[in-house]
Amino acid sequence: MWTDFQLYCNEKAKEYLGVSKGAINNNKDTSWWNEEVRAKLETKKSLFKLWQQTKDDADHQAYKIAKKIAKRAVAQAKATRDDFYAKLETKR
Repeated sequence: MWTDFQLYCNEKAKEYLGVSKGAINNNKDTSWWNEEVRAKLETKKSLFKLWQQTKDDADHQAYKIAKKIAKRAVAQAKATRDDFYAKLETKR
C-alpha cells in the first residue's frame, strides 16, 4: 500500500515538476581566490545589505565604490594567476 502511494506521488511530482538534469558545471576554478579578495568581497556584501536596509543614497554610493574595488581585486588576482601559469608553460 505505501509503496503504491510512494510510486503514485513520485509519478505525479515528475509529471507536474519535471526532472532536473542535475548540476551541469561543477568544475569552477578557485585558484585565484585569496584572503585579500575574500575581504573585499565581504566588505562589498555587507555594504550591499546595508544599502538594501536603509535605501540611502550615500550607502548606495559606498556600495558602488566597494563593488568596483572588489571587481578590480578579482580581475587582478585572475591576471596574476594567468601570468603564473604562462610562466610555467614557457620553455627555457
